[in-house]
Amino acid sequence: MKPPLLLLAAAVALALVVFFSDPGRANIAPPAASASAAAPAAASPQQAAAGQLVLERCGTCHSLDRLAQHRQGRAGWENTMRTMAQLGASWAPNEQPVILNYLVQHFGPR
Repeated sequence: MKPPLLLLAAAVALALVVFFSDPGRANIAPPAASASAAAPAAASPQQAAAGQLVLERCGTCHSLDRLAQHRQGRAGWENTMRTMAQLGASWAPNEQPVILNYLVQHFGPR
Protein backbone atom coordinates (compact mmCIF):
# COMPACT_ATOMS: atom_id res chain seq x y z
CA MET A 1 0.00 0.00 0.00
CA LYS A 2 1.30 3.48 -0.82
CA PRO A 3 2.23 5.71 2.17
CA PRO A 4 -0.56 8.32 1.56
CA LEU A 5 -3.18 5.57 1.36
CA LEU A 6 -1.81 3.93 4.48
CA LEU A 7 -1.99 7.26 6.32
CA LEU A 8 -5.55 7.82 5.08
CA ALA A 9 -6.57 4.32 6.17
CA ALA A 10 -5.08 4.90 9.62
CA ALA A 11 -6.90 8.23 9.96
CA VAL A 12 -10.23 6.69 8.95
CA ALA A 13 -9.72 3.80 11.38
CA LEU A 14 -8.93 6.20 14.23
CA ALA A 15 -11.98 8.34 13.41
CA LEU A 16 -14.20 5.24 13.49
CA VAL A 17 -12.77 4.12 16.82
CA VAL A 18 -13.40 7.55 18.38
CA PHE A 19 -16.89 7.80 16.85
CA PHE A 20 -18.05 4.40 18.03
CA SER A 21 -16.37 4.48 21.43
CA ASP A 22 -17.69 7.95 22.45
CA PRO A 23 -15.11 8.56 25.24
CA GLY A 24 -17.58 10.57 27.33
CA ARG A 25 -19.93 7.59 27.44
CA ALA A 26 -17.84 5.94 30.16
CA ASN A 27 -19.24 8.52 32.58
CA ILE A 28 -22.73 7.01 32.45
CA ALA A 29 -23.70 4.92 35.43
CA PRO A 30 -26.53 2.39 35.20
CA PRO A 31 -29.88 4.20 34.73
CA ALA A 32 -31.10 3.72 38.32
CA ALA A 33 -27.93 5.32 39.70
CA SER A 34 -27.90 8.08 37.08
CA ALA A 35 -31.45 9.31 37.49
CA SER A 36 -30.36 11.75 40.20
CA ALA A 37 -27.65 13.11 37.89
CA ALA A 38 -30.17 13.71 35.13
CA ALA A 39 -32.86 15.31 37.26
CA PRO A 40 -32.50 18.11 39.78
CA ALA A 41 -32.67 17.05 43.44
CA ALA A 42 -36.09 18.68 43.96
CA ALA A 43 -37.54 17.36 40.71
CA SER A 44 -41.17 16.44 40.48
CA PRO A 45 -42.04 12.81 39.76
CA GLN A 46 -42.77 13.81 36.15
CA GLN A 47 -39.32 15.41 35.78
CA ALA A 48 -37.66 12.38 37.32
CA ALA A 49 -39.55 10.11 34.91
CA ALA A 50 -38.56 12.35 31.99
CA GLY A 51 -34.92 12.24 33.09
CA GLN A 52 -35.08 8.45 33.28
CA LEU A 53 -36.60 8.36 29.80
CA VAL A 54 -33.77 10.51 28.43
CA LEU A 55 -31.24 8.17 30.05
CA GLU A 56 -32.95 5.15 28.51
CA ARG A 57 -33.33 6.62 25.02
CA CYS A 58 -30.16 8.76 24.76
CA GLY A 59 -27.87 7.41 27.48
CA THR A 60 -27.28 4.07 25.80
CA CYS A 61 -25.05 5.87 23.29
CA HIS A 62 -24.27 9.25 24.88
CA SER A 63 -23.15 10.51 28.27
CA LEU A 64 -24.83 13.37 30.05
CA ASP A 65 -21.56 15.23 29.57
CA ARG A 66 -22.03 14.97 25.83
CA LEU A 67 -25.55 16.40 26.08
CA ALA A 68 -24.25 19.26 28.23
CA GLN A 69 -21.46 19.98 25.73
CA HIS A 70 -24.03 20.47 22.96
CA ARG A 71 -26.42 22.86 24.65
CA GLN A 72 -28.97 24.20 22.20
CA GLY A 73 -32.45 25.61 22.00
CA ARG A 74 -35.69 23.85 21.04
CA ALA A 75 -35.06 24.02 17.28
CA GLY A 76 -31.57 22.59 17.74
CA TRP A 77 -32.81 19.69 19.88
CA GLU A 78 -35.63 19.01 17.41
CA ASN A 79 -33.05 18.78 14.63
CA THR A 80 -30.78 16.58 16.76
CA MET A 81 -33.66 14.23 17.58
CA ARG A 82 -34.57 14.04 13.89
CA THR A 83 -30.94 13.19 13.05
CA MET A 84 -30.72 10.60 15.84
CA ALA A 85 -33.95 8.96 14.60
CA GLN A 86 -32.41 8.72 11.11
CA LEU A 87 -29.36 7.05 12.71
CA GLY A 88 -31.52 4.46 14.47
CA ALA A 89 -32.63 6.01 17.76
CA SER A 90 -36.20 5.17 18.63
CA TRP A 91 -38.89 6.34 21.01
CA ALA A 92 -42.65 6.12 21.12
CA PRO A 93 -44.51 9.03 19.53
CA ASN A 94 -45.81 10.15 22.94
CA GLU A 95 -42.24 10.10 24.34
CA GLN A 96 -40.85 12.58 21.81
CA PRO A 97 -42.30 15.75 23.37
CA VAL A 98 -41.29 14.57 26.86
CA ILE A 99 -37.69 13.98 25.74
CA LEU A 100 -37.59 17.24 23.79
CA ASN A 101 -38.92 19.31 26.69
CA TYR A 102 -36.44 17.71 29.08
CA LEU A 103 -33.50 18.36 26.74
CA VAL A 104 -34.52 21.98 26.25
CA GLN A 105 -35.04 22.56 29.98
CA HIS A 106 -31.88 20.83 31.22
CA PHE A 107 -29.52 21.06 28.24
CA GLY A 108 -30.69 24.28 26.60
CA PRO A 109 -28.62 27.42 26.32
CA ARG A 110 -27.62 29.06 29.56
